[in-house]
Amino acid sequence: MRLIKAKLRRFATASFLTSVIMVLAGFCIITNTAGNHRIYFNSSIPLTIRLNSSTPANYLAPIEAAAQTWKNVQGSFFEFNFGPTTTTSGPGQDGINLLFFDLQGVNFPPPTSVIAFSQTFTTTSGGYRAIESDLVWNARDFPPSPTGAPGAQDLQSVVTHEFGHHLGLDHTGLPGGASSGCGPQVQAAAMWWSSSSGDTSKRRLHVEDIMGVSVLYPSWRLQGTVTLGPTPVNGYPLWFRGTKASWVGPVENPIGSRFNRSGYVVDTLYTDISGQYASYIIDQSFDLIADGFGYERDSTRIQFNPPGGIGVTQTIVRNVQLQQTPIAAFSGTVRDAATQAPVQAWVRFYGVGDPNGLTASFLTPASGSFSANLPSKEFYRVVVSPVAPYVDNVEIQNFYLDPAGNSLNVDVQKAEVLIVDDDAGASYQTTYKATMERLGMPSRTFSIADSGATPAAVLAAFPQRPLLIWFTGNDTQNSLTPAERLVIVDHLVGGGRAIITGQNIAEYSQAGDTLLARYLGIQFNGNSTALFLRGFAGDVIGNGVNYLMTGGPGPQNSKDIISIVPGSIGTPTPTLYYSVGSDSSLYAGVRVVGPNNAWGATYFSFGLEGMSPARQDTFILRSIRYFNDFVTGVQTSPNPTIPNEFVLGQNYPNPFNPTTQITYGLPERSSVRITIYNSLGQQIARLVDDTKPAGYHTVVWNGRNTVGASVSSGVYLYTMEIEEGSRFVQTRKLVLIR
Repeated sequence: MRLIKAKLRRFATASFLTSVIMVLAGFCIITNTAGNHRIYFNSSIPLTIRLNSSTPANYLAPIEAAAQTWKNVQGSFFEFNFGPTTTTSGPGQDGINLLFFDLQGVNFPPPTSVIAFSQTFTTTSGGYRAIESDLVWNARDFPPSPTGAPGAQDLQSVVTHEFGHHLGLDHTGLPGGASSGCGPQVQAAAMWWSSSSGDTSKRRLHVEDIMGVSVLYPSWRLQGTVTLGPTPVNGYPLWFRGTKASWVGPVENPIGSRFNRSGYVVDTLYTDISGQYASYIIDQSFDLIADGFGYERDSTRIQFNPPGGIGVTQTIVRNVQLQQTPIAAFSGTVRDAATQAPVQAWVRFYGVGDPNGLTASFLTPASGSFSANLPSKEFYRVVVSPVAPYVDNVEIQNFYLDPAGNSLNVDVQKAEVLIVDDDAGASYQTTYKATMERLGMPSRTFSIADSGATPAAVLAAFPQRPLLIWFTGNDTQNSLTPAERLVIVDHLVGGGRAIITGQNIAEYSQAGDTLLARYLGIQFNGNSTALFLRGFAGDVIGNGVNYLMTGGPGPQNSKDIISIVPGSIGTPTPTLYYSVGSDSSLYAGVRVVGPNNAWGATYFSFGLEGMSPARQDTFILRSIRYFNDFVTGVQTSPNPTIPNEFVLGQNYPNPFNPTTQITYGLPERSSVRITIYNSLGQQIARLVDDTKPAGYHTVVWNGRNTVGASVSSGVYLYTMEIEEGSRFVQTRKLVLIR
C-alpha cells in the first residue's frame, strides 16, 4: 500500500536476507481471508484514470509509459486508459480513479516516510472485486522527477509500482515498517517494497512482476494429469523450457490487516496427490518435459493461440502417461586398494533426481561383492562405506547405469588416523577430516553422539594402532566420560599415539584422574580469557607460535589453564601458553612421552577446531612429527612431498634469460609472499601473494616488473615471507643476463 523511503539504508540487509531465506523469485497477491484475488472484473476494464488538473505537463509521458509497461505484458489483458482531468485531491470512493501529486502534503501529516500510496476500494458483491483505485503522491517531501534526478524519486518507477497495486499485486520483500510485503524478492522488481531517490531504472518489470499480473489476469493456462497406467503419480516433476511456471501459496497475514498470498516463479512443477498439475503461463510457446527419475523422458511442444482479449483464458490440457525405464543390474566388488583382498562395506545408491533420495542400500557379505537391480538410463552417486579399519567413505559421482547393466570395482584404503568426534553432536569433524586430506593421510571418523558408545571396538579392528585424534568441541561437564578416558589410556598403553584437544576437559576432570593426572601428568589450574597463544622457543610443537585465537568455527570461551603434576607415568613438557603480559606459566598445551618411548601424546586445552585451518594443520602436523621422532613401532607419515620446514630454493637456471624457476616448500598451509627487489631494495615484482597448501611449489619469473616491462641485466634479490607470526623470512640472489 505504501512505498517507503528507507530503501537505501536497508538494501544491503534485505538483499542478504533474501539470498539466505529462499532463492526462488516470486510475487505477492492481495487477497481476502478466503484467498480470493482482489481484481478488477472484466466489466471495469480498461481502467480509466483521471489526473488532478495541477499535474505538470512533463509528467504525462512517464505516467503513460508506466501504464504501458503493464499493458505490454504478454499473458495479461489488463489495460489503463486516461480520462479528463479532475480537481479531486484526495482518496475517496467517489467514482474517480485518481492520480494526484500532493504538493502541500495534505494527505501526509508529518513526520512520514511514505512516498506514495495506492488506495483501492473493494466490494464482495459478486466476488472479491476492486471498484476504484486512487494514487496519491507525497510531492511535498518526495518530489517526483521525470528524469530520476538526484535527491528526487523517479516518476515512472514509482507510478509503475503504484499501478501494480491497482492491478492487485502487493509488495514483495520481507514485511517490515509500513510494508505488508510477502515473499523474498529481488530489489529491482517493480513491486519491491521500497524505493531510492534518483533511481533511473524506470522500474522495468522482472519475471516475478510479469508472472504476478498474469496470474491475476491470465491469457494462458496449462494443466494435466500424470499417471503410470491408471494410477496417478504424486510429486512428479515437469520441467518448463522456454517459459516459467507459477506456484501460489496459502493466505498470509504478515503485518497489519492486509491479507495476501506469496507466489513463486519456478522452472519445475510437481504433481499433487491426485497426479494433477496446473499453472498460468507467460509465453505463448515452450517445451514441457516430463523427465522424472526411473521414467522415460517425455517432451511436448506447447503452442498457445495469441491472447484472446479481456476475459478470455485459453487452457491446454496435457496429460502424461509414464513409461518406466528398464531395470538393470549394478554390480561390483569392494577391495583393499593395496592387496585387492575383498572388504565388507555398506553400499548406497543415490539416484540423481530420485525423490526418495536413497535408491538402494545394503551391507555386502565378507566377500565384498554387491549387486542391485535399479532403474537404468539414470545417473547415480555411489557411496561405499567400508568397515573398520578402512576410511569412512569412497564416492563415485554421476555413474551412468546402462540398460545392459554395469559393473564397478571400488578400491578402498586402510585408515592411518582415527578421528573421534566427541563434540556433543556438533559438526566439527569436518575440520579435522579436511586437515587429514590436506596432509595426505587417510582417516576414519567415529562419532560418539551417533553411536552412543566408545570407539574401543573400532580401535581393536586396526591391525596396528592408528594415530588417535580425540576432540570434544563445545562439550562441557561430561566432555570425557570415565569409559572414554580408559579407552584413550588403553590405546596409549598399547603403544599408540594420541592428540587430545578441547576446552573443559581438564576443568571437569577429577583430582588424580587416570588419563590426565596419572598418564599425561597435568591438572586444571583455572580458565583463561587471553586472546593470544604463544609457544616456547625451540619446542617441536610451540616454536614460533604467536597466534591470535580467532579464525575458525566454534566458541573458545572456556579455555583451560593446566599445570604439571609430579610423579606421572608419562613425562610432560609444556609447549604452549596463554599470553598475559610476560607470564609464561599459564600452560595451554603439553607433549608427553611414555616410559621407554613406548607411547606419545599431545594435549591442547582448547579446541583446535576454533583456530584457522592453517593453524590446526600446524599443530597436528607437528604432533605427528614429534611422535615419529621417538615412538617405536609403525609410524604414521604425512604426505612425503611435504617438507619438514620452510624452504626457499635457489632459482634455476642462474644466471638466466629469459625465465627462471624458484621452488619453495611449506611444511603447513601458509600465507606466502615472494617478492623480487633490485640492488637498491626497490620492489620490482610480486610473484606470490596468496595462501598455499603444504608441499613444494614452483613459481616462474620472466624478468619483467609489475607493469610488464622487461628489466635490465643485473643482480636481483628475491625474498620469501611467511606472514603468520613472521615465522620465516629468507632472501637469495639471482642474476639476469640480457
